[in-house]
Amino acid sequence: MKRRDILLSVASLPVAKMAIGATTSNSSLKDLAAIGRAALAEGAVPADAASLARALGLASPNPSKLAAHSWNGRVAGELADGDTIFVANWFLSRTEVQICALLAIAEERVV
Repeated sequence: MKRRDILLSVASLPVAKMAIGATTSNSSLKDLAAIGRAALAEGAVPADAASLARALGLASPNPSKLAAHSWNGRVAGELADGDTIFVANWFLSRTEVQICALLAIAEERVV
């Protein structure tokens, strides 16, 4: 997966209106969840959904809540500020990694 694809996937979350079930059927979301699993394994982000939700400013750790936000500005700001995390051979914004990790946790609960 190319960085451009990841950014488009994260940016299109509001359009996709994703739900927990979507994490197991959409290949782009599977790729994002794989990055999230790597981040969780490396300890790059909190390992519990509630902490990730708080870090993202969400009231609930339900990934469907991601669709209510546009993450573009936040991601762009973090990238500009160098607020990045190196995970799975990628430099990603902190928000991108947190979103991926939340998707990975949700996918584990569905599978």
